[in-house]
Amino acid sequence: MLESVWIYCLLSILCVLVIFSIVKVIIVGPSEFINECLELFGGDTKQTWVFLVAGSKGWDNYRHQADVSHAYQTLLNNGIPVDRIIVMMTDDVAFDPK
Repeated sequence: MLESVWIYCLLSILCVLVIFSIVKVIIVGPSEFINECLELFGGDTKQTWVFLVAGSKGWDNYRHQADVSHAYQTLLNNGIPVDRIIVMMTDDVAFDPK
C-alpha cells in the first residue's frame, strides 16, 4: 500500500513538471526554453546530452516529426554537438502517399 502511494506521488509531481514545461514553451517559445534549460543545468553545452522522441507516425501527425526536427536544428544552433543529440522518430512522412 505504501509503495503505491509513493508511485502516485511521483507520478503527480512528474505530471506537474510536464504541464509546467508545456506552458513555459508556449509562453517563451521553444528556442528560449532550451536556452533556459541549458542555463539551469549548468550551461555547458559540451556536456549536455539530448534525447528527442516523436511518438507518432504517419502523415496525420506529421507535426510531431516536424517538432522534433525543429528542436534538433535549434539545439545545433545553440551549440550542442551533433554527437550528443539522440533522435528517435519514424521516417515515413516523406514517402506517405498523401
